[in-house]
Amino acid sequence: MRQRRRRLQKRERWFGTLRLLVGSHQQVKRAMTIESAIRLLAGCLILISLALYQFVSPWGLLLAVFVGLNLAQSALSGFCPAEMILKRLGVGGSCCGPHGET
Repeated sequence: MRQRRRRLQKRERWFGTLRLLVGSHQQVKRAMTIESAIRLLAGCLILISLALYQFVSPWGLLLAVFVGLNLAQSALSGFCPAEMILKRLGVGGSCCGPHGET
């Protein structure tokens, strides 16, 4: 009985530590706002652009230029095409509109 209780306590401590490191599903789901998703999308597209540049053609940098210009125009104008697409995919919140409106 004592051994079983010790094993359960040890397992609970391990899972508690794991929950602290990873976070619960609700925390991860809440953390992915449109702003986070746009940053993730932009970062991935820039990395893809660099891979295209390195392994395929120097014209691969045009994708990075397009991503940068799109980020700049969305910051200045508040219009973000990626935001509209991500809203349709079900990511909540807003990043580009004035005062964080949804």
